[in-house]
Amino acid sequence: MGDKKTEAACDGRSGRGAVHFALFLALLCVTLGALNFFCVKRDSSSALPLLEIMNRDDVDLVFVGSSVVRNAVNPELIDRTTGLCSFDLSIPGLELPGAAACIRLAEEHNALRYAILMTDPEILMKSGKGTGIQRRIWPYLRNPADKAAYYLDLCRGDGQWIEHLLVFQHGPVESWKDFRKTWEIEKHPEWYLNRMNEENPDIRYEGRGFMRVLTDENPVHRLRTEHHPWHGDRFEGLSALTRRRILELSRFCRRRGTQLIVAIPPAHPLTMLSLPAAMEATAETEALCAENGIRFWDFTRMRPEAWPDLQPYFYDLGHMSGTGADIFSEAFGTFFARYMNGEDVSGMFYPSWEEYMAEAPMVNAWMDFTMEPGGQVRIFADFNGGTGVEPQYRFCVIENGAERILRDYVQEAQEILVPAHEVRGKKVRVYIRDAERPEDEPVYCTRECP
Repeated sequence: MGDKKTEAACDGRSGRGAVHFALFLALLCVTLGALNFFCVKRDSSSALPLLEIMNRDDVDLVFVGSSVVRNAVNPELIDRTTGLCSFDLSIPGLELPGAAACIRLAEEHNALRYAILMTDPEILMKSGKGTGIQRRIWPYLRNPADKAAYYLDLCRGDGQWIEHLLVFQHGPVESWKDFRKTWEIEKHPEWYLNRMNEENPDIRYEGRGFMRVLTDENPVHRLRTEHHPWHGDRFEGLSALTRRRILELSRFCRRRGTQLIVAIPPAHPLTMLSLPAAMEATAETEALCAENGIRFWDFTRMRPEAWPDLQPYFYDLGHMSGTGADIFSEAFGTFFARYMNGEDVSGMFYPSWEEYMAEAPMVNAWMDFTMEPGGQVRIFADFNGGTGVEPQYRFCVIENGAERILRDYVQEAQEILVPAHEVRGKKVRVYIRDAERPEDEPVYCTRECP
């Protein structure tokens, strides 16, 4: 009898322990949920489109990408020619886990026909931790299943199971002003939008995710003369995780009756020409999509005769001004309408990087100095451009504001040896022109010899 009483008492304590543990877990979840909602500082450029997509049910076409896409896609102009209702759900710094979460969020509230994942080549070359981006998206994933999918995707990328639970650590509210901003964006987004537009005269949020950059700066001269080549890491191939994420997203979209299109957003040609690894990453992604029946478009390989010239509208290597966004969006709308009508639009792109490179012009020049024995300086120059360029090099030293030619245009002679006293501490300039395109203005680079 005593043994039975003892067993019953143990069972009772065990049952109460289980209940207490369950209550503790519930309290922990509620506490984490509150901290990750109320104590995460809101980023207005992310919050406004996320809140807007949650309050719509009429979107047919959604673009998802980083700020490069957010600044380049004007949905209103696309709608005029496609007859669709489009939305630009792009978040600064967005990587593949966040892109999948954004598409899930859009699908939850809208019956999408098309989802266009516009991913930067650099994103394809890394799995991405996404912690900084998580705080921009997490508070707006109100569906527990969406939160769980996003959380698990982040964790399998970097194994930081605890870090990704503590979202509020990575962008915490630090003042009453921060908390008030959180409340204002959530409850009065239109009022906050007007205030944000007044406080940021160079940027204007025009709705449906489009952020218009109000600048007419033409950076062609700056890009040609100041940007040197990028010596990035070698491309080791798409990771198994990146491949898996793209294929999982494609299967999810198919279950929802949505066509997923993977695309590379438009960028200044210098971005790709100076980073061969990016070309390799996009080519491998294109092959992956072809193998799995996923449509793929690379807007960095647009044929110049089929698209407007966007180069004057990039205010840096990836981001376009509002004028450039309008030009690209109008052209994209016409292109996409043709695609929807069943036309073959593949001819509007170079089919391979080899064909693109064969016709690509020079976009910039660069130069390095090496001190040689015997008091001489070796000046080496090169350019970023296509394989069909026949370069001719002219070297000058600038003295008292005037150029003195060290060597006039000579084909393929991309380096020169000069006595150190002629160039040390002085500005040296190299001009490079294409012998096959004499009508083009030469590119040049100016540097001070150390």
